Amino acid sequence: MNHSGNQSTTGKRIGVLTFPAAGHLQSIVALAQALEAQGHEVVYFSIADGKALLQARGIEPVLYGEPRLPLGSLKRLAGKTVKTSSYASIVHGLKFHQLLLMGTVQDLLPQLKTLKLSVLLGDELILSGKTLGECLKIPFIGISQTLSIYPGTQGSDLPPFVDPAHSSWLKSQLARMFADLYLFLLLLPLQGFRQKNGLRTERHLRDFFSSQAHLLPYARSFSPASQVPGHFHFTGPLISLVRSPTPQMRSGIYASLGTLVDLPRKERIFSDLLQCEIDRSLLISLGSASGEVSETLSQLANHVPAGARVESYVRQLEVLPRSEVMVTHGGLNSVQECILTRTPMLVLPIKHDQLGVAARVRELGLGEVCTSAEMASGNLSEVLKTRLTRMLEPSRQAFHLANLEAQALEIESSGRLQKAVAVVEEQLSKTKPAEEAHRGEK
Repeated sequence: MNHSGNQSTTGKRIGVLTFPAAGHLQSIVALAQALEAQGHEVVYFSIADGKALLQARGIEPVLYGEPRLPLGSLKRLAGKTVKTSSYASIVHGLKFHQLLLMGTVQDLLPQLKTLKLSVLLGDELILSGKTLGECLKIPFIGISQTLSIYPGTQGSDLPPFVDPAHSSWLKSQLARMFADLYLFLLLLPLQGFRQKNGLRTERHLRDFFSSQAHLLPYARSFSPASQVPGHFHFTGPLISLVRSPTPQMRSGIYASLGTLVDLPRKERIFSDLLQCEIDRSLLISLGSASGEVSETLSQLANHVPAGARVESYVRQLEVLPRSEVMVTHGGLNSVQECILTRTPMLVLPIKHDQLGVAARVRELGLGEVCTSAEMASGNLSEVLKTRLTRMLEPSRQAFHLANLEAQALEIESSGRLQKAVAVVEEQLSKTKPAEEAHRGEK
């Protein structure tokens, strides 16, 4: 897990661009560790906010981005998005991601040039990965952590944050226009960097994705796009598989809304969930590995009804196999973990690609979904009670479990971690050894 050191005599040196969020690290770290097992050396790169998350996994990353993005930047961004208007929160998010992108090309690139990498792996959200690969003259491999709808291909008329079952044509077009404008502004500084360094000006979002290999950690049938480029590889989740117990061994409802959901929304949903009178035990995870939660959530944890329990953090993969239903925000990682453990889902999508993920859950019969109107209503507690009661009916349980089993079997046949390693190895086979590739450089 060294972040520097001598080049492996049998393997090659691989760089890994990480995004500082626990869910985003799962797949990319699993793949990197599998590549280390093949004899390659892996070097991780992160802003300061990701250091502790990586160190918890025994990894010492190379840091970049300071003083642009000092420790606590992500937390401050979350605080601003909660306390400000929707417009202001969008502006804050835009500035943060611009700093992240420019931090990689302006601060990290000089370090990368000294490390003599053979391949660069990167989280899909760091849209500068392809640019870095071109500057280094090495392959870049992207890894999706969200539901990718590849722009410009058949079946991708809607952005991933639009649920086609509840969106009018006009609404979908407005969403597309907003997404295009946001991405144009986001990528403007990066476009300037590319022009300054003699790289081609890209015209579409798809042009910033890897043109060599792109990994999607879910089954092919889970994708809403009917066609994708040939260098897109559906690997299925790269985390370790947890064998699911029989339905008779499951009991209770588990709820988690991830770590990046805005605080007021999380507080309201959990409060309404605790008011449901369901004849099942209830476990709520507040999603804080550090144990730090808001005052409202802390009070919530101290006043729970009988049969309910609130924890600041739980190990989700240990809880899911024992749960009858998971209440989730529809984050891609949580949904894929539910599929692997054959756990039906009640999805409450909030933002970003969660609406698209929720649409696939409903269409594939993997669970049920609360609409935006239901979530905004004044009787969310009753809505949750009705949905959960229906899901716990034996016939609905059997329906969801059968569909989850089919999806899980497709994932198993997709190759998963073994396939992802093979994709990276194929790109490595096309590169020269680092010493030869960089011979003559000063």
